[in-house]
Amino acid sequence: MYTYLYCSPKMGTRDMARWRWDYEQLKAAAPDVPILTCHDEYLLASLLEGCDGALIGFAGFAPELMVEVVHSALNGDLIGARKARQLVDPLSRIVYNFGEPSGDAHQRMKCARWLMGRFPSMTMRRPLRPLPDAEIAKIRRSLETIGYECIH
Repeated sequence: MYTYLYCSPKMGTRDMARWRWDYEQLKAAAPDVPILTCHDEYLLASLLEGCDGALIGFAGFAPELMVEVVHSALNGDLIGARKARQLVDPLSRIVYNFGEPSGDAHQRMKCARWLMGRFPSMTMRRPLRPLPDAEIAKIRRSLETIGYECIH
């Protein structure tokens, strides 16, 4: 008797045309292997293109939104999925600053979660440094502008 161990590639290509090409090639070579996306900001697009699941940082940051995007998309409710995704977009700009996920992005996400009362501390482990006060104030203003209450 054989035991099979599957791995699931996590694809983070932020060019959706390239993502689709890579997805098709991987599925052609190994149709039974699940392919996960790591796109917070492109979760809906990835789901619509056929990804088998997701491993995303925003699942811990705004779980209610990510669950709504996934459930709506999988249930064929494109209007509901787009509505939830539109709430993800401004959060994505706060965290990623229109860039790729990086150490700075993780610092901003941790800061935002702390400001919203969803994380106990804003202490960063080495080699990360604390965000400057001006950056923290900007994140606070941005969260409040889009309707999130900041308790810190």
